[in-house]
Amino acid sequence: MIKKIFLSIICVVSLISSELTLMTEDYPPYNFPDKNNQPTGISVDIVRQIIKHTGDKDNITILPWARSYHAVLTQKNQVLFVMTRTKQREKLFKWVGPITSNNWVIFAKKDFKGTISSLEQLKDKKYTIGTYKSDACETFLKNNGFENLSSVPDDILNVKKLINNRIDFWIAGEYQGILRAKRVHKSNKIKKIFNVKDTEVYIAFSKDVDDKVIKRWQKELDKLKENGKYQKILDKYLN
Repeated sequence: MIKKIFLSIICVVSLISSELTLMTEDYPPYNFPDKNNQPTGISVDIVRQIIKHTGDKDNITILPWARSYHAVLTQKNQVLFVMTRTKQREKLFKWVGPITSNNWVIFAKKDFKGTISSLEQLKDKKYTIGTYKSDACETFLKNNGFENLSSVPDDILNVKKLINNRIDFWIAGEYQGILRAKRVHKSNKIKKIFNVKDTEVYIAFSKDVDDKVIKRWQKELDKLKENGKYQKILDKYLN
């Protein structure tokens, strides 16, 4: 009897220790707080469809990117979405996806008259480029030798800084940048001037997560894409 109780306790502890912590950030249209401050967006809807079938808890929390990135990098049973899958990050996490595309672009003020035809032009020290702290766009520019960056912990600050001439350009995901500008009623004040890189975003898992979990999540995502629910989610936020 005592042995059975002991084994039951071990099973319960095992279940608790393997519970996934689901984290996201304010990064529209993929993930952002609704009017009631609850997580919503393309990736949130997709993850919720997935966990309906995997049995994982809906404990999605919106956190600052740098904090959640550090957690999924250093702690067990962590899930962070969405994350751009890059060469530098490839071996740091386990991946499910892709969720969708997330093309990086350079934004300028609407009245910008110059012409940017190459990334190298933007390295000119007369320019300052607004970046989001620890974001893949920022890392990409740093890895390519950019030193004229101005990093902020909240990407919406870059919209305000751009409009107020405190930075010359802003790098961001195209959809995300447009929607952030709409939030502060400045979407008519900025424009896309240069395509930097075509990328895709994924769900990232801490390295300790069992491969069986990864396969199960990938299987459920693939099903969503096959049965039409995935496209309905995209249409809900992008059309």
